[in-house]
Amino acid sequence: MRQFLGPILVCVLATGILVASVSKWAADRASLRASRERLLATGKLLSAAPFPLTPSVLQQLHALTGLDLVILPWAMDGQATEQVTSTAMRSTLALNPSEIETLGRIGYDEDSTEPRTLKLSEQSMRLLAFRQEEQILLLLEKESIRNDGWLAFMLPIVTGMLSSIAIGIVATWIAAKFARRIDHLKMEVGAIAKGDFSKRPLIGPADDIQSLQGAIHEMSLQLDASQKQIAHNERARLIHLLASGLAHELRNHLTGARLALQTCDGGTSDTEAISVAMRQLDLAEGQIRRLLAVRSNQANTAATPMSAQQITESVVDLVRPMATHRQIQLDVFSSPIGESSPTTTLEPSILPDGEAIVGVLVNLVMNSMEAVNVRGTVEIVCSVRKSEDATNTRRAWVWSVRDNGPGPDEQIRDSMFEPFVTTKPEGVGLGLSMCKRVAVALGGELNWDRREGWTVFEFSVYESESSS
Repeated sequence: MRQFLGPILVCVLATGILVASVSKWAADRASLRASRERLLATGKLLSAAPFPLTPSVLQQLHALTGLDLVILPWAMDGQATEQVTSTAMRSTLALNPSEIETLGRIGYDEDSTEPRTLKLSEQSMRLLAFRQEEQILLLLEKESIRNDGWLAFMLPIVTGMLSSIAIGIVATWIAAKFARRIDHLKMEVGAIAKGDFSKRPLIGPADDIQSLQGAIHEMSLQLDASQKQIAHNERARLIHLLASGLAHELRNHLTGARLALQTCDGGTSDTEAISVAMRQLDLAEGQIRRLLAVRSNQANTAATPMSAQQITESVVDLVRPMATHRQIQLDVFSSPIGESSPTTTLEPSILPDGEAIVGVLVNLVMNSMEAVNVRGTVEIVCSVRKSEDATNTRRAWVWSVRDNGPGPDEQIRDSMFEPFVTTKPEGVGLGLSMCKRVAVALGGELNWDRREGWTVFEFSVYESESSS
């Protein structure tokens, strides 16, 4: 508001001062001209007067015209007699001897019509002289009488000040209205910046500010449409990502099924191999169902609750054919609550989506097998971790998949869980990314570390509250 009112008030005051100065100059010029004409007219009239200018007549003329009159003797050289006595001088002013002498020494031109200025009786006065036979008639006017210039100066100044006050009041009222509307626009823009694209009514009269508000509303609608389009594109990208991940998972399951079937030799062990192959195909079918659920924006109704022991046994059954085929030592350990040493038993506990956990662990184990190649060692350790908060104590089941392979490449160690990050010639870099997504969706975690020559992937998930 100060930026708006300040320049206006300064402009008004500067204009008032300029007008007042010009008016004073013009008034002074007019006052001087009027004073000269007045002195000339009065002097000519008295010079031709048929009556003698006695002291009493001079006093009456002074009262009538407001002018002071002085009569001095005339000398041949155009000056008054230097030695003028009080009896030889007639005057309406009380002059001292030095002032009388000053008046006597002034040279007077009979043809001069321009008043001259001098100081008498501590006052500045205008003087005009007229020849009257053997004497000089001096007409004097006090400059203080002619105050037209200051009157002309004060009137614009007072008018300008009053106008400035009035303009300031009106401008403040108008600026306050505009400021409120601008603050409203500021709040709307702030809400849009925070993601609130709700439609708001237009306020105020139909002016430029309302047009600006309409443009802001139009921008809000466009941003809302753009955000929805971005969300749609993101969902499409996610579907594409899930489809690629599904292909990766299906390849793992089908590879396991193929290896299991290849071990069939027509003996009694065919039944177990075929069971493993069917289990792999069941996991592939579950992955397809998950993809279809995401594609239709529906919740996953195919979740299969499983115990930790069932999950571990299922993972071992699914990956053992590949371990046998590649001559990899596969060791499985479990550690119950309160014990740090591995044992062979797991406490009964139900986890909400066992199939998803199995898919994550199978992916991690197969990655470890690919990392150690032939005759390496892969370990699966299942343990329980307690987590206490202010309300209750929760248990998290933790699976650690360890291998003694060379470990991940240095270039990808910091971005292993990002999509499309891989060093495998035929890989797409989606396995670990999908595992991370599943872990987060289940409320768990997936991390990795390199410890004493072992690569360790640790997957943890909390058991359901209804576990028994």
